[in-house]
Amino acid sequence: ASSALVSTAVEYDSTSKQARLRVTAPAPGIVVRGTTDGTRPRASSARFADGTTLQGGTTRLQAFFGTQAVREERAVSYTHLT
Repeated sequence: ASSALVSTAVEYDSTSKQARLRVTAPAPGIVVRGTTDGTRPRASSARFADGTTLQGGTTRLQAFFGTQAVREERAVSYTHLT
C-alpha cells in the first residue's frame, strides 16, 4: 500500500506560534515537494522536509520517488492569527 511510503501532518507550536510540517518517510528515496502559489507540485518543485515552517495560506504537497508522484496530492491551509 502506498500509504506506508510517506506520512504528512501539520503540527502547531503554540510557543513559537508557527505551524510546521511533519514528514515521516520510511521508504528510502521518497521526497515531499510543494508549492505555495496554488499550482500543482512537480518533481522540480521546492522540497518540504520534516520541520519546514508553513506560512499562512495554502500549501500543496506531493510525495515523489524520483520524478514519479506517489500517493494523492494534499493541500494544507493555515491561517496565522495574531
